[in-house]
Amino acid sequence: MKLTTLENVAMSEITKALNEGFSDYILKFNATEEYLTTRWRGGRVNLSLSVGGWVDGKLEGLLVSGIDDWEGVLTAFNIATCVAPSARGNHFTSKAYDFLIPKLEEIGVKQLMLEVIQGNDQAIPVYERIGFKNARGLLCFSGEPRIRQLINMEGVEIIISNKLDLEKAILFHDFDPSWESTFLGLIMNWDQYDVYQILKNNELIGYGIVNANTGSIMSFAIHPDHRRKTLGTLLFSKIHEKHSILKINNIDENDHGSIEFLRSLLLSNPINQYEMMLLL
Repeated sequence: MKLTTLENVAMSEITKALNEGFSDYILKFNATEEYLTTRWRGGRVNLSLSVGGWVDGKLEGLLVSGIDDWEGVLTAFNIATCVAPSARGNHFTSKAYDFLIPKLEEIGVKQLMLEVIQGNDQAIPVYERIGFKNARGLLCFSGEPRIRQLINMEGVEIIISNKLDLEKAILFHDFDPSWESTFLGLIMNWDQYDVYQILKNNELIGYGIVNANTGSIMSFAIHPDHRRKTLGTLLFSKIHEKHSILKINNIDENDHGSIEFLRSLLLSNPINQYEMMLLL
């Protein structure tokens, strides 16, 4: 298997290789070029620091990297790794990292990150052999929420716009969001989202950022002083008016308040992930 970087490879060829590599994945996956271009913009993908594996002139393996600061440290995040079923057994992932790490170190990258579905017993041992260690668990929820009867709250309103005071909203977080849910990532595709602002007497006390097409809730939070007052339920009820099925990925396993809230809406928890990290 020959390895190259991907900056000179057509997006159509990358998309085809990705779909083939994920054809037997745990989750159904069939991406379009448009979907990948949009998602990877939010993931801060750099194709010149991503790797392709070639067999007889055909792209059979991919390791796609996003590059950005993570908690003040320049980081390479593994957006996607896959190998076509016919090309497996070539140790592509290990070889790709051997090929890539010197290039990353050259530009000052200090750590590698990735997310992997818990129970993926083929991928996890490979990452562990490379040197990745579990950093935290991430829970994923989906389904049609069961909304109990709401009460009117004096002075509270929810407006939908494309604006949000990010400096204020980030103070509502108890835990760092995952790579693709950071504000750094979300602002790359800001026009794709509906921003739900919870205002009390015109002051921001909560928000939700929702993919306008799919109903995926990319980020949500309530000001700590205003929790357990049904504001979260009010927010999800408003979102549910437009989207029958909601999806929320990558809730920190230690964020017990959010997890309890999402379970109270009877949303299912079909998969969880590990966030893994390797220091260079």
